[in-house]
This record gives sequence, C-alpha cells and structure tokens, in this order.
Amino acid sequence: MAPLIRSDEVVVMCGSVGCSNSGGFGDVGGGGWICQAPCLDMIWPSIASLPYKLPGTVSRTACHRAKHHFVRGSQILSQARSSKDHSRSSSLAKEAKFEVEKAIHLDPKDVATHILKAQALELQRFKTLAIDSLNVGLSPLAVKSLSDLGRGDALYKRAELRLSMSRRGRVDLVVENLVAGS
Repeated sequence: MAPLIRSDEVVVMCGSVGCSNSGGFGDVGGGGWICQAPCLDMIWPSIASLPYKLPGTVSRTACHRAKHHFVRGSQILSQARSSKDHSRSSSLAKEAKFEVEKAIHLDPKDVATHILKAQALELQRFKTLAIDSLNVGLSPLAVKSLSDLGRGDALYKRAELRLSMSRRGRVDLVVENLVAGS
C-alpha cells in the first residue's frame, strides 16, 4: 500500500517515490509526511473522478431522467393504443419502446419499465420478446419490489401471451406457469 502523506491541511495517498520524511525536500515545519507537487497532480484527477454514490445505486439525476423516459414512454404507448391506424400504432409503439429502453438503461432494476417494454413489444406483435421482457421483470431479484397485485397482473399477462402463442392452446402449461409464479 502506498504511504500516507499528511500535512496540517491535507491527507492523501501517494504512490510516488517523491514522498519523504527525511528532513529533505518533503519535510515541513510540522514534521509530518508531505508530498511534492507532481504527486498531488497525479492523484487529484483520480480522487475527483471517484463516484459520490455507492456501487449498484442509481444517482438522483439518473433516477429523475429514468422516470422522465418512463412517463414519456407510457404516454406514447397510450397514444399507440388509441390509434386506429395499425402502421401509426406500430410506429408509436416502437417509439415508446425506445423511450422505455432509455429508462431501463438508466435504472435497470425498475420492474415497471420492463413491464411497459413488454406491453410495447406486444403491441408491435413481438410476443416472444414481450415474454422475455416480462421474465426479466419477474426475475427473483426484481419481483421483490412488486406488490402482490402487480405481480399477479404481470403473471397473468405472461400467461396470456404464452397461451396466445401456443398452437394447440395448451392450457396445462399456462396454469402450471401461474401456479409456479405464485
């Protein structure tokens, strides 16, 4: 580990060999450890770039931007659902999916964004991708943040999508999925 450099005003870690306590160039009147200026110039950019948040957490600005993209995506998806023209509905659903993906990029642990993405994909008729997005939203780590009602709705939606994709209408697999999810 690098030696600790201490003066009366500053405490920093230094990996440079220019640090001294021998009474030479690095010694100050207080007798503490001090470092020459080039060492501090090398260290300051790395100290200044350290994050102010814990790893795995989302900053406030990123959280606000994620909420903004989520709300924008839900508004666009609402417009897509109310549109009578299929091509306009599909293009709006695609735009909503891109907004929701921005929100997922900023806050990947938010379950609501994954569910909204699944709804946009379903409107575009990409049912397998919609099921995959619901599976991510219903993963064991993410499902803890859902209420029982929200979890039940997501499980029902996933079962509905699986049933619509099944050629024979195999209800037994869908019921098994619902029982396993609860």
